[in-house]
Amino acid sequence: MLFIFIGYALLAVLATSRVDSSTAAIGYIFIPFTAFVIAIKAGFYGLALSYAFYVVKQKYPKINFFFIVSFFILLYGCWWIVVQTIQTIQVKVIIENVQTTHSAEELAKIFNDSQKMLDNNRQYILEAIALNPATSTQTLRDIANLDIASLHQRTYSLFFYQPDNRKGFAVMRLVAMHPHTDEATLKILSGSPSSYVIAEVAQNPNADPSLLRRLWQQYGNKIALTISRNPHTPPDILVTLANEPDLEPKGNELIQEWLKANIAKNPNTPPEILEKLSHEQSWLILQFLIDNEKIPQPLLEALTHHRNETVSTYAKDKLRRLQSKN
Repeated sequence: MLFIFIGYALLAVLATSRVDSSTAAIGYIFIPFTAFVIAIKAGFYGLALSYAFYVVKQKYPKINFFFIVSFFILLYGCWWIVVQTIQTIQVKVIIENVQTTHSAEELAKIFNDSQKMLDNNRQYILEAIALNPATSTQTLRDIANLDIASLHQRTYSLFFYQPDNRKGFAVMRLVAMHPHTDEATLKILSGSPSSYVIAEVAQNPNADPSLLRRLWQQYGNKIALTISRNPHTPPDILVTLANEPDLEPKGNELIQEWLKANIAKNPNTPPEILEKLSHEQSWLILQFLIDNEKIPQPLLEALTHHRNETVSTYAKDKLRRLQSKN
C-alpha cells in the first residue's frame, strides 16, 4: 500500500506540474487524499491475492467462503485493469486523430461518436476538438450545449496531456476562446458557473455589444480586464472603466496598468479618454495607445514630440506608416 500511495502521488504531482497555471498548485492539496483512497483499494486487492495464493499453495487446498470472495475480487480487478487499459488506448488514438485532422466534418463525426464514451474520458476528446482550429461553429455549439459539469472545470491528465493546453483550461473555456465560436454559442457559455469561462466570453470579438453589456451589468469589474480588450465593448463601459476603476485586488498597480493599456488600444474608446491616457507615464499604456487603429492623428502627432524618446520614436514610426498608405 505504501508503494502504491507513493507511486500514485508521484504520478499526480507530475501531471499537475505539467499544467502551466497560477492555480495549478491547488491541485497538490488533494493528491494525498486521492492517493490514500487508491492505496486502500490496492490494499484490498493485495490481501485478496495473498489469501488466494496462500490457499492454492496448500497441499490440500480448501475452497472456503474467503477464497471465493478473494477470487471474485481478483477477477473484478483484472477486468477493471483490462477495461481501463483498452479505453485509455482508444482515447489516445482518437485524440491523435483529432490533432492531425483538418476536416470540420471529420471532427463533427468524432464528436458524435464520443457520446458513447464515459464523461471522464470524453472530456479529453472534447478538449482536443476545442483546440483544433478547424472545428466548425456547429460542433463548438454542440459542445457548449453539453450538460457536463467537468467541462467547466480545469482539465489535466498524465495520460491525455495536450501541449496546446499547457495551462489546463477547461473545455468550455477553450470553446469560448475559439475563433469560430459565434454569438449564439457565446450566449450559451455566458451561463457557465466558471468565472474563467465568463471572462473568455467577455473578450471574444464575436460577442456583440448587447451580450457584453449584459455581462458587464451582471459581473462588473470581475471581467474588467477581458471586456476592456473586446473591440465591440460599448464606449460608455470603457469610459466607466477608465474613470472609475475599482478592480480586485485593490491597489494592484500592475492590473490597473494593464486595464488602462487595454482601454488605450480599444478602437471603441472615445477620443477624450485617449487624450487623458496620453498623459500617462507608463510605456505600456502609451505603446498600446499608439497602436490603437483609430487614434486621432492630432493626438498621434502630439506624441511624436513626447519627452520620452522611445515614445516619440514609436509614434513617428506609426505616423510614417500611415502617411505612406495615403
